[in-house]
Amino acid sequence: MHRPAAPLARVARPTHRLTLALGLALAALAPSGCDADDDAADSSTDGGSGGGGDPSDGPRTGVWDYMNGGIQTNSCGTDDVYRDPDTSFTLTNNGNRSFTVQQGSQPDFSCTLDGSSFRCPSRLSSDVPVTGTNAVLRYNVSITGSLASATAMSGTQQADITCEGSDCALAATLGYMLPCSYTVAFTATAR
Repeated sequence: MHRPAAPLARVARPTHRLTLALGLALAALAPSGCDADDDAADSSTDGGSGGGGDPSDGPRTGVWDYMNGGIQTNSCGTDDVYRDPDTSFTLTNNGNRSFTVQQGSQPDFSCTLDGSSFRCPSRLSSDVPVTGTNAVLRYNVSITGSLASATAMSGTQQADITCEGSDCALAATLGYMLPCSYTVAFTATAR
């Protein structure tokens, strides 16, 4: 038997809007990947070093493959947080103890090096107003990690999510605990 579509009023309730906005905010934390092909950047030039290389020279410029290591911590009150797919990205060693990551359709971001450790304070951040409510979701994703060599890194991405506005209490009725954060481990290797 054919069921009629849900009435628009039901779909547009503030709790449904907040659920949708939370889902979109959590999904936006994923690296979009650049699906770079092997010819996108010459990995033997422009900073870094060839081969495994000394990590003190920084990471090698070129295409890197990202491997998701899974959720490590999660205080968001739901297991339905975004898990990054394995993907590729283009990295540029800037030669000044920093590097830049090009992540396809999302904005590029910068990282600083301290020895073999690196820090990327704002890989992705945004404010997401929840239409029809007095609530704005804010998130920031930061990265910390280390280089095992100029061609291998590992680290953790941390997503911090907050809500501002009088309707943020709706999140708790939906099972979300805000503010919250979750971390995802990863490894990456240069091609």
